[in-house]
Amino acid sequence: MTKYLLKAGITFLCVILGYFFIMHGDIVLDSVRRSLLLCANGLIPSLFCFMVLTAFLSATEIGDLLSKLFYPVTFLLHLPKEAGIAVFMSLLGGYPIGTKIVHDLYKQKKITAPICQQLLLYCCCPAPSFVIITVGCTFLHNQVLGLLLYLSQVCSALVLGWITGIYYALRCPAERQRCKLPVSKHHDSYGAALVNSVAFSSTALVPMCGSVVFFGAISAILHEFPVLSQYSSILSAFLEITTGCVELSSSSSPFALSYLSFFLAFGGLSVLFQRMQLLEDIPYSVRIMFLGRVLHGALAAGFTNLFLHLIPLPLAVFGPDAVPVSIYDINTPLITLCLIGMCSICLSTFPLPSQNK
Repeated sequence: MTKYLLKAGITFLCVILGYFFIMHGDIVLDSVRRSLLLCANGLIPSLFCFMVLTAFLSATEIGDLLSKLFYPVTFLLHLPKEAGIAVFMSLLGGYPIGTKIVHDLYKQKKITAPICQQLLLYCCCPAPSFVIITVGCTFLHNQVLGLLLYLSQVCSALVLGWITGIYYALRCPAERQRCKLPVSKHHDSYGAALVNSVAFSSTALVPMCGSVVFFGAISAILHEFPVLSQYSSILSAFLEITTGCVELSSSSSPFALSYLSFFLAFGGLSVLFQRMQLLEDIPYSVRIMFLGRVLHGALAAGFTNLFLHLIPLPLAVFGPDAVPVSIYDINTPLITLCLIGMCSICLSTFPLPSQNK
């Protein structure tokens, strides 16, 4: 019964979307144009080269060397040393890189099914080039904020990995060590690895750009509903992260950066669907993977709030792209009174001009 209700609901949703795509064709066309420009000017330039580089490193012997160098971290995360490359590259290569490496490690029998499930919880981070350059410099006009957001993603991923590592180590220690089959040491040649990395990165960017275009059109339609317009940025980020980052970056909410950090870690439904496509026949649970995205986002938002209170941020006051920043600190009234008091003391120290009679 539930299966038929799900099919009926999806069919009804498709009919509704088709109706709005036809009746609001001008809005949809304008959104598609803007989304294509966003992909051409921001998404592809910031991701493609970095994806090729990380995919190339993970497919060669250099990946094994990086796994050994990353062993202290994998030890803290309760992972075998072979999994170090997945954790390391997921922090650098973007959302699909970590998932692809976990898939390859399982197929090569280097990791067991419980470790595969554990890695899929947090080996899905935005690329530093996307967070720092596209989100920080382009959307927020502040590179330091981009660095802060990326630092939040890294810290939250490692903390989530540490927590889940302890949980899986206590829950299924035997299953984690069950796979002891001989591991193939074969690697592609550097030329073949480079060609395959370019092909994979190109193939991975196509569904990314398609998701930006499609969900961008849906976000444009959501703006037409007064009830949903105030939540359109959050809904957009929940569906697709690039369009959501654009809208959240221009939001005047004092919690906009926390929302932005949460959804950068969450990735949106489009990233979840892309990961499911990459995993193919790998044993995994969509429900647990979705829960991992939520926990990762919550930790990232918490780290962002912490860093905002600990790290002073330079603000562009007189620049052409300067955006007013709202300060939501409970100590602001006290600081304001202190400044007024110091200004009054300063003015009182100046001698009064003598009056000529």
